[in-house]
Amino acid sequence: MKNSFPILYITYDGLLDPLGRSQIIPYIYGISIHSSPIHILSFEKLERFSEEKNNLKLEFISRGIIWHPLIFSRNKGYFGGFKKIWDFFRMYLFAWFISVKYEIKIVHARSHVASWVALFLKRFLNVKFVFDCRGLWVDERVDKGSWDLNRLIPRLQYKYFKKRERSLFKNADYIIVLTEAVVNELIKLGTTQKDKITVIPCCADFNHFKLPGIKQKINSRNLLGFQEHGIIIGYLGSIGKMYMIDAFLKFFNFLAIKRKDVFALIVTQDVNEAKDLVDLLVPSNLNERIKILSGTRDEIPQLLAAMDILVSFIKPSYARLACSPTKNAEALAMGIPLICNYGIGDVDKQINLLDSGYVVDLDKDYNFEFLLDKIDNLKILDHEKIRNAAYPLLDVHVANERYEKIYQKIKNDIFKGILN
Repeated sequence: MKNSFPILYITYDGLLDPLGRSQIIPYIYGISIHSSPIHILSFEKLERFSEEKNNLKLEFISRGIIWHPLIFSRNKGYFGGFKKIWDFFRMYLFAWFISVKYEIKIVHARSHVASWVALFLKRFLNVKFVFDCRGLWVDERVDKGSWDLNRLIPRLQYKYFKKRERSLFKNADYIIVLTEAVVNELIKLGTTQKDKITVIPCCADFNHFKLPGIKQKINSRNLLGFQEHGIIIGYLGSIGKMYMIDAFLKFFNFLAIKRKDVFALIVTQDVNEAKDLVDLLVPSNLNERIKILSGTRDEIPQLLAAMDILVSFIKPSYARLACSPTKNAEALAMGIPLICNYGIGDVDKQINLLDSGYVVDLDKDYNFEFLLDKIDNLKILDHEKIRNAAYPLLDVHVANERYEKIYQKIKNDIFKGILN
């Protein structure tokens, strides 16, 4: 049953971005089943907005969702920093305007930037504040190289925003995190109470990422120019400092030297960066065994169908306690086993629980030797069994059910406040 309390959902990520399509819109649709009306404030990339806005607006209208899109400012050039300040100013201004005009009762903020706006609205308009924490944003800034803590100004920025982060955890009415690992850390730090926290891992739509049949797998390989019976290891996602494509390529080199039937498929929007790294890190005689492609959300399942194993190496750090890789859920939905590294959220526990792959210590090269003997075992794992085991943990219905429980609690809190 829907409640009648207007909701404002704020995200600095664009709904038309790949992330928006896979991890924001499905959750909003899940929330809209139980709660209405929903207003969305998002920041969209101009090129995508111009091309795709009308279709998404029609989707939202059919579901009773009201969208208030703003154009994202590119952080480039001499005035790049001022453009970000302009974005934040607009976020505060439009969030305030929407909240007052539509008598918003609940603000659901995705990530830290939006949550500082939500906390502002909570303090001045007495709305309920849901902090949808997508990671330890402040420490991620250090991981990505944005803040060098050896320098004075970045060190001061870090201390300032860590203090503000603690305020978010302390003052949010409800907190959503991606991993059990970060819950324990938050409790240890004393930043919040455990009964305010709900864990919702990055889930996948199992209706979109379906188990491929043998014919689909063969067709996918043929279209990509791979051998039907070769072993294809896959890389999915962005190229960046956190996502260790150098370790992936090192692993591929090791396997490809040992075995002539090993190939690699890299699926990324950063195609040129990936090609440059392959040219730099892969011997020329092995280069032809690697395919690098980009794909839309609708194309990703067809590309994943060609893979035997998804390799997901992510640089371990304090911030990675809160990390739940979406690509892992998408691979498991298609019955694809994983090779991952230790130190990433709940990943090692999930893989062991689902018996869906191996977790390695990247500081010890002997693990590659260990995996050489396990590759054939991974290829012949029961893919349907992997998918079925992952479904009750990582399908999007899990997120929807947990969001429903949160909103039911908020609804009860609001009713209690009215009665009192």
